[in-house]
Amino acid sequence: TNARWMRDDEGNRLIGPDGLPIREEGQFQIGNAMPDWTGGISNTLRYNNWVLSALVDIQMGGDIYSVSNTYEAIYGTTQATVEGRDGTYVAEGVVAEKQNGEWVSTGEPNTTQVDAQDYWQRAAPAEGNAVTEEFLNDGSYVKMREMRLSYSFPSSITNVLAVNQLRLSAVGKNLFYFVRHTDGF
Repeated sequence: TNARWMRDDEGNRLIGPDGLPIREEGQFQIGNAMPDWTGGISNTLRYNNWVLSALVDIQMGGDIYSVSNTYEAIYGTTQATVEGRDGTYVAEGVVAEKQNGEWVSTGEPNTTQVDAQDYWQRAAPAEGNAVTEEFLNDGSYVKMREMRLSYSFPSSITNVLAVNQLRLSAVGKNLFYFVRHTDGF
């Protein structure tokens, strides 16, 4: 099983009288790990015996669930848990009330201040079954997949060594991200 935040027909999170979002337990499909599209751009520059090539990887879409962020929230060690530790955290959503045993939105924005620890214990209780959607990250990125710098030795050197061709290369893979939306990794 997993959990998600209960929402109204407009997609607003429902907030209970205690100022905290209302959990909905069950089996839910939350997010989609498959990207909307992927691609890449490569380029090669040559100058005399030098070659510089680069490959940029692009992925747009896809959701990544972070177990690490879930445990960081449980222990209060993530930056997200800092806001509201003084008791001034206001959970985003609309106030809900029970009518005939069902939670119903009043349409009023939540203004109830709570302690951040109470919020994060609702999102990621220590006994497990965290609210999955709270720890989803956008899997989109643009990164430097590979960069290669090569030098081809001239024939005056390869002839002495009795080889047809000799090339020295320095290769770096997964060097850095230009853009990424994941938190904590």
